[in-house]
Amino acid sequence: MTNIGTIKCIAWKGDNIVFGDQDGQVSVWDLKLKTQRTIHTRRGWIKRIRFAPGRGNTKFGVLYLDGMDIFELREGKLEMLSSLKSPKEIAKIIDIDWAGSDRPVIATNDGCVIVFDILLKLSHCKIEDLELPGALLMKYFLHHQPWSDKYTFKIEAGGLREEDAKLVEDINRQFSLIDRDLADYLPVCKFGVAERCLLVARLFGDESDVLFWTVAMNYLCKEKISPIKEDNQASSGDRFVPQTPAYKETNDLVVLDNPEEQEKKFQEKQLYGCHPLESYFDTICDNLSYKKYQLDRVALHDSKRATYDHTKKCAENYVMLGQTDRAVQLFLKQNLTIISITQIGLDACRYLQTYSEWDLAVWLAKSTLSYSEFAEVMKRWVDHLCSPHVNQKSKAVLVQLSLGQFSKVLEMLYGMRQFNRAACFAEACTQFGLLDKSDDTVSLVEAVYLEYARLLSNLGYREAAEHYCTKAGEKGEQFLKEVKILFT
Repeated sequence: MTNIGTIKCIAWKGDNIVFGDQDGQVSVWDLKLKTQRTIHTRRGWIKRIRFAPGRGNTKFGVLYLDGMDIFELREGKLEMLSSLKSPKEIAKIIDIDWAGSDRPVIATNDGCVIVFDILLKLSHCKIEDLELPGALLMKYFLHHQPWSDKYTFKIEAGGLREEDAKLVEDINRQFSLIDRDLADYLPVCKFGVAERCLLVARLFGDESDVLFWTVAMNYLCKEKISPIKEDNQASSGDRFVPQTPAYKETNDLVVLDNPEEQEKKFQEKQLYGCHPLESYFDTICDNLSYKKYQLDRVALHDSKRATYDHTKKCAENYVMLGQTDRAVQLFLKQNLTIISITQIGLDACRYLQTYSEWDLAVWLAKSTLSYSEFAEVMKRWVDHLCSPHVNQKSKAVLVQLSLGQFSKVLEMLYGMRQFNRAACFAEACTQFGLLDKSDDTVSLVEAVYLEYARLLSNLGYREAAEHYCTKAGEKGEQFLKEVKILFT
């Protein structure tokens, strides 16, 4: 391909292949005539290309960060049929497809599916997600009930507005259908709010919540047993020599630890100990587990190597994972002489990040660097994930969790307007004793509780809204007065 940048999407129909790059260029390659036609849209990053259905129909839609265009191939030329700006003319478009040969359909971030005519002027239908306050109330009610002395599975009639009496009956009827074993365990969850939120997410089939709370609970437990910063020191090399604490710098022959302190640590480990995240979580796993998974993968490739290139690849991976002895053995088996093997460190990760090789940079950092260097690489990755053209903030939140930056996680959830998740996470951190008491954090937590109180008030749940108002500082007290007036 000539005159085209980094390809970001591709579509194929009949004899035509359409490419879209990060600079906004659309290029069509005719397989039969072996010709290429390119047009510069000047719309920036192309996210998706979709051909319309029907034999001989050469219309296709192109999705950008700021809208979409409809093109058609006519007599070997690209012709634009229509264009739509987002969010100027419509809510932000998150996906496009076709409902018919001349009926483009789009999905927007406000929960709508809209079918247009080919000129993108008339919409034939608009299907919105139904508002289901009952489902939200059920979920939020099961997450945490700090306003009640006892965890229950029944919403009292006085807890909601009078006009919501039928809704209360429906919700309580659904509560009665919950599996008995789950209903018995939810009030006494071993890991408190975090585990309860995870179980409720599984009950509701909320994949996003399941992912978040699985990672959150894992790192909350790890941080409770041993700070992540200390844990990750072991990943800096093949051998780890712990630093001697100042109070142990002595010439005595024997230094005994405080028995009570050791017993407390042992009990915490027994209580909060949990299995590491599965390999499915990949870069979100802790460094020691991640390195083990990578070594297992390289060992699998090593056992199946057949060519020199394969051997070289295995050796390079062993070197970067710190297993230089095994790398030397591989080269010697191929009758090669190794002149030198240099350790790749932070500079290599910075170089990789500069050229957008983020996955390889993270792989190298988690496998070889000390915590401080590794954290620097990961924080740059978080910034990259949060950038407008990438917009993977949910993944960035998981990365912050893996770094043990719980205050940052809370700040990001608040910025993403995920107030329920933020409030429950603040409660979970408080239960684990892992939320710092700085003025900034206290203000952030109060802001989270205030917005959560507003959300609960909008859903009509007075009792819960009043509780979180009392935890939201001065602004919470002001809003509490509004809540009382609203529900009178």
